[in-house]
Amino acid sequence: MSKLIITALLLGIYFPIFSQIQFLKLSNSELFNQASKQEKYIFVDVFTDWCGPCIRMDKLVFSDSTVAAIYNKDFLCYKADAERESGIEWRVKYDIQFFPSYLFFNAQGKLICKTGSGMSKELFIGETKRAMACMGEKEKYIQYTIEAESIILSGKRGKKLAIADTLLRVALNQQTYLYNLYLTAKLAFMQEDVERAKEYASLALPHIEKLKNLFTHNKYSSKPIPDFVLKMEEELILYNQ
Repeated sequence: MSKLIITALLLGIYFPIFSQIQFLKLSNSELFNQASKQEKYIFVDVFTDWCGPCIRMDKLVFSDSTVAAIYNKDFLCYKADAERESGIEWRVKYDIQFFPSYLFFNAQGKLICKTGSGMSKELFIGETKRAMACMGEKEKYIQYTIEAESIILSGKRGKKLAIADTLLRVALNQQTYLYNLYLTAKLAFMQEDVERAKEYASLALPHIEKLKNLFTHNKYSSKPIPDFVLKMEEELILYNQ
């Protein structure tokens, strides 16, 4: 009898763990460090709490045992609320335009695929296979921006900043979005190129205003504007003077 009870208890404890995707609660740096050490891919679900397809994915797909078996084995998984402090950084840096959006990274932290939408279990598994086979060609503009960010935030000067400038120019040629406009203005300001800093700050500020409006005029939810957004706005106003 005692063995049966122990077995039942063990099943009660462990069944939920393996029957749904396990989303980790880590900082961005911890997530990428663990992926590198464990040689696993990273899956990031960028969502909002008012998004119907996001809720359905949680209930019907991420909780499916077949999906969970794939993701818990091969991926480190993370949820990013696009309207909260840490999630807004994922949203801005990776040019998220709709929800849910999915980001796939290799073990070295390179973005290899960006996709999204609500879908069935079968379609999601197919999308996963497509993502795993993707080499990140369409997402190169984001990768260049993130590489430039690493140089700019490191405080390095000289040739390193020239490399960052080249990366950003290539990224901007492929796609203009808030974060590469912001970094271009920041880099120009660091290089004392006042006119270029002002030019790109003026291009970025309307994007900031649209982002703020999502918080102040959102009929679905009311959240404070994240510090990350306010800090970018403060810097861009300085560069635009």
